[in-house]
Amino acid sequence: MTAGDDIDAMDVSVVISTYNRASLLATCLEALAAQRVAETTRWEVIVVDNNSSDRTPAVVAKASAGTSTRVRYLFEGRQGVAFGRNTGVDHARGRLVAFTDDDVVPPEDWIQTLVDLFQEHEADVLGGRVMPRWAAPVPPWVTRWLEERQYRHTHLGILAHGEPARIRCDMSYPPIWTANAAIARHAFLELGGFDTRFGRIKDKLYGGEDTDLVRRAVARGLRVFYDPRLTVWHRIPAERMTRRHFRRLRFEDAEGEGLRVAPPARRALLRVRWYTYRRVAWNFGAWLCAAGLRRRDAFARELALHSALGQFWGELRAGWRRRQPDPKSAAENSRGEKA
Repeated sequence: MTAGDDIDAMDVSVVISTYNRASLLATCLEALAAQRVAETTRWEVIVVDNNSSDRTPAVVAKASAGTSTRVRYLFEGRQGVAFGRNTGVDHARGRLVAFTDDDVVPPEDWIQTLVDLFQEHEADVLGGRVMPRWAAPVPPWVTRWLEERQYRHTHLGILAHGEPARIRCDMSYPPIWTANAAIARHAFLELGGFDTRFGRIKDKLYGGEDTDLVRRAVARGLRVFYDPRLTVWHRIPAERMTRRHFRRLRFEDAEGEGLRVAPPARRALLRVRWYTYRRVAWNFGAWLCAAGLRRRDAFARELALHSALGQFWGELRAGWRRRQPDPKSAAENSRGEKA
């Protein structure tokens, strides 16, 4: 099935882009197979394998054989979750496209709830809560640290905002994440899909492809809503409840941002903006002071420093890439010289 074929033959197409998470994907597909929907609701599942080397194809084949729901397997060789999701939408037949992740477990009313809420809000884009499904006991220090600031829940992929809201500007809270979101297919095509410069690539914790899409939707005047009645459960393993993971998350997320920064308009050291140097220096001083005085915010300052260092590293890598000759151009020049 390709774009344009029987687009309205389904109410909902659920798109999952996955990379080397076969066991988690199996649990997600089991939850989708258990969905309870109205007799008139037609839907399908599209799993996009983004270069997995594990049992992902076998898991999808088993899920497809064990349910009456249409489950389709696609392969996308271009690495990156944004590529995977765009490919899934290209082959989707639903008037609504829902997104979730392979480590997410939707409740049995998820599909029908998003269909009903789309109609209730007359929405173009809809998102909801992402609640934790702890795979191990939560360390006490993590509980205390999360309770100090609400925004810190995002470090664990938790979105627990309890009030419905229309998103009217790109900095609005709550955000809408593709762990639990849906968009009218015509709106997705109008926006041009996900920007493939954003989002996870293999095991790199880059992000922002969903918030970038929402930003463009709001700028275009589309109706974007958050509703907590649309809820999914996100598996959080023990290894994510560590300081090491939080440091890595902040560093790599900022690294991804740095890679997208435009070349400095003025002279810069190693093609890194002076602003970024100042940000690293300020955060290093703030962390050193907090750590030396053993203040309660020492770890938060440390994470801010990791974010600044990630931004620096991303800009440095981006500058280095721009210095490298384009292989295609170099080959064409070589052919020209030989001629």
